[in-house]
Amino acid sequence: MIKAEALSRPITPVKNVDAVASHAIVFSIGDSSAGKILIARTVVGVCAVLIGADEDALRRDLEARFPDMREKIRYAWGASSLGEFIAAVSDVGLLAFEFGENRTAMLNALENRLPEACVVNDQDGLAGILASLERIVDQPGHDASIALDMRGSDYQKQVWTMLQEIPAGETTSYGALAAKLGTRDARDVTEAIGANMIAILIPCHRVIKKDGSISGYRWSVRRKRSLLEREQSARPLRRDLLI
Repeated sequence: MIKAEALSRPITPVKNVDAVASHAIVFSIGDSSAGKILIARTVVGVCAVLIGADEDALRRDLEARFPDMREKIRYAWGASSLGEFIAAVSDVGLLAFEFGENRTAMLNALENRLPEACVVNDQDGLAGILASLERIVDQPGHDASIALDMRGSDYQKQVWTMLQEIPAGETTSYGALAAKLGTRDARDVTEAIGANMIAILIPCHRVIKKDGSISGYRWSVRRKRSLLEREQSARPLRRDLLI
């Protein structure tokens, strides 16, 4: 994976460039008497020093020299009772779980969100995760213990973490979430929920209007209503109601 960092650390050259292949690359760009200078390094030392007039050109040159160092995102297609979905994972965990009707549009959307990554199909390698996600669709309260790679702003991640705290079978409102964040304006919360790329496991379907009605959902209101109904039906009855 190639990512930017601040230009501040001392230079330690890599003696064996082949050693770079197993490590992530970080780079920094600064000014020099000859123009812009890009210094790329791994944990074993500096692997490239490039000079040019344009920062974007320097980045492209670096990626061309180390094509295998781009972050690899694996994706696969799954089928569920709520329709087809795409799942994508990084080395950290699941970063996308999205329903849709058009594979081309779904894949294009994924690639557009990850412009610097190498997005590759791995249908066989992700078979286990696909099976777990298919089960979660039918049992949305099931704990699949799938590691997540939440990608967004700090505020978005804060909202998404709050969503994960809502128990299956229960709901909350946009306003209630905003209040927990210290504001009466729910617009930022609504936008953060709408940016969520991981269905069910980050349960934005559990957020409804203050009056109890079901509002919009990234993957259709029909799916949202179905997920809520499944969670309600699977929710255990309170013991005091059985007496």
